[in-house]
Amino acid sequence: MNILPQVEDIVAQKRSRLAERKARIPMTALRALAGMQRRSEPVLTTITDTVMIIGQICHTPRGYDPVKTAIDFWQAGVDAVAMFTDDEVYEGSSNDLTLISLAIPIPTLNLNYVFDEYQVVETRTAGASALTLYPGLLDKVALRELTSATQRNRMTAIIDVGNADELHEVLDFCPPAIAMGKRTASGELDVRSVEYLRSFVPACSRIVLSAPLRSLEEARIAARLHVNAVYIEPNLTHSVDALREIFA
Repeated sequence: MNILPQVEDIVAQKRSRLAERKARIPMTALRALAGMQRRSEPVLTTITDTVMIIGQICHTPRGYDPVKTAIDFWQAGVDAVAMFTDDEVYEGSSNDLTLISLAIPIPTLNLNYVFDEYQVVETRTAGASALTLYPGLLDKVALRELTSATQRNRMTAIIDVGNADELHEVLDFCPPAIAMGKRTASGELDVRSVEYLRSFVPACSRIVLSAPLRSLEEARIAARLHVNAVYIEPNLTHSVDALREIFA
C-alpha cells in the first residue's frame, strides 16, 4: 500500500467516524435497511459498444448542491451519476448519496474511500449501484474481500489502479471494472499510462477513465483510448449529445 499523507489523514478520521456509526447502528440493522432499497442498476456488467457517460459530483465548500447537480446530469442524458467527497473530511457523503439516489432514476456510484465491509453495506443502503475500491488503501486480501462483499450486495466494484503493480495485484480475480488514468503534474490526461495499463487488462474487465473529462477535446482524446466509461465534470452537462457523437 502507498498512501499519500493527506489521504492517510482523511482515512484515519474516517475510521474514527466509522467506529461511531458502528456503535450506533449494528451491521444487522444496516443490512436490513440495505435490503429495503430498490434493486441496483447494472453498471459496467454487460458487454456493449456504447461508452458509459457518468456525471461526477465533487464536494466543494461553496455552491455545493448535489441533488440539483444530479438532476441536471440526469436531464442532460448521462447514464449514471457518481459522487466523490473525500478531498477533505466531510461527514454528509452518505446522506448526500441517499438523496441523489432518490432524486434520479439512473444508477449512482460511490467514489469515496472504502476500507471496511460496513461501508459497502452503507453504500447499498444509500441506494447506490456501484462503488470504487482503491488498491493503494488496501492489502490484497482486503481488496478481494471487499470486492466480494460489493458483489454480494448486488453492486459493481470498480477497482481504481494507479500503476502497473496495483493492476497486476487485482488481475487474478478479474474485477468487472478497472479504473485508470489520472492527470499529469501539468494537469493533462496521462494518456501514456492508460495505453500501457490497458494492454494488460483482460476482456472480462471494463475500463473506466479515472480522471473526469473537462472538455470536448479531452473527450476526443478519451475516445482514442477505447475505454468503456468516462466521468465528466458539471461544465459538460450541456454537451452530453456532443459526447455521444464523439464516442459513437
